[in-house]
Amino acid sequence: MIKASELRPFNLVLRGGEAYEFNAADYCPTSETDLAPAFNLLSFDPIPLTEEWLQKFGLEYDECHNTYCILKGDTLVLEWEDGELLLFGGGSHIAEVLSHIKYVHQLQNLYHALTGEELQIKK
Repeated sequence: MIKASELRPFNLVLRGGEAYEFNAADYCPTSETDLAPAFNLLSFDPIPLTEEWLQKFGLEYDECHNTYCILKGDTLVLEWEDGELLLFGGGSHIAEVLSHIKYVHQLQNLYHALTGEELQIKK
């Protein structure tokens, strides 16, 4: 089950076994007097992050480094290697495994937090 606090518009989730783009119409109040919107998350499941999804986002495989590069900046690099998302920062060679990034919507949220842009499927 997905926590309501994890979802933003444009996040991809599974709905009825198909990829679905979460949107504002999916908000529903828990009661008529409740002013804070809540999510009806019973019909949504997270999408496991896989190499196939990285390819759908338009990321190319880097044969030289044997990985998919998700984001490259002056001080931060996110790479997908052997089924794990790795964070390289500060120009150091120390990598941290982002083990909590297991689903597509989590990667989309991380990407948005770091870049201010949406990570979406490339046509």
